[in-house]
Amino acid sequence: MSRPPQCPRVIALRILADLRLGTSYRQICASLNADRVPTPGGSRRWYPSHLSRLRHTTWFHELEKTGNTTLLLSRTRAGTSH
Repeated sequence: MSRPPQCPRVIALRILADLRLGTSYRQICASLNADRVPTPGGSRRWYPSHLSRLRHTTWFHELEKTGNTTLLLSRTRAGTSH
């Protein structure tokens, strides 16, 4: 039996940083789609249901506790201030 696909850590941290900024699922999906980031399952299009499923995984819960998104948050804020 194969291991289920897992979201790359850098993408999960990006999503987590956006969530901490209060970004909606729809906005996060639009950003990921615009950047042509594939879903963990290899699809080309992100939907809010992908984010919901990701947020309910034990792995993502652990990332929320331990993931340092400070650098990503500062980059995101810097990008929106231009």
